[in-house]
Amino acid sequence: VEIDAILDSVNHKEMHTTQTSSLLNKLEGVSGNGILLCGSTNNPMIIDPRFLQFGRVGYLLHVPLPDEKARFQTLKIHTSSKPLQDGINFEELARETEGLTNRDIKEVCNVAAKFAQRRAAQAIQRTGETAFNALKRVQESNLSEYPLTSGDFKRSLVQVRKYIDTKAVKKLDEEIQHFCQNYQRRAGFL
Repeated sequence: VEIDAILDSVNHKEMHTTQTSSLLNKLEGVSGNGILLCGSTNNPMIIDPRFLQFGRVGYLLHVPLPDEKARFQTLKIHTSSKPLQDGINFEELARETEGLTNRDIKEVCNVAAKFAQRRAAQAIQRTGETAFNALKRVQESNLSEYPLTSGDFKRSLVQVRKYIDTKAVKKLDEEIQHFCQNYQRRAGFL
């Protein structure tokens, strides 16, 4: 069960109330018994305040949006198994992906790979065959002949950014950081 799904104080329904109370009762007295509870959420502000009472949760850690170095590494990780054209400037791509999460950057890489797959499909497409059917016939050997290009990444960034409000993402990241700092301060950790 996801922690934020059962500890949602905004959308309390009868089932959520029952699950939350049950979890809170089970948490009583577990500290010092070698039990570690880890959970994550991208919206800690909706967690039931009873869960965040002192002694139930040790730390709240803010994992910030990735910086340029982390975005560079994420790009490298998600392209490591893909054929790449020489000369792709990952440093530039890392700068251009500012405000994106690691998940968003993974999607940029996946969309770029789909552009390369489409080129491979067009190359093997038979007369009268649909592009979809040609795409189903693309083999790994075909893909190595059509590596991802800088252009694929540029087009992918444009497409992925249509669905991401980076200002809202940054604002949420700041709110989460503030929430975690306030909790740590109240708990005496700061």
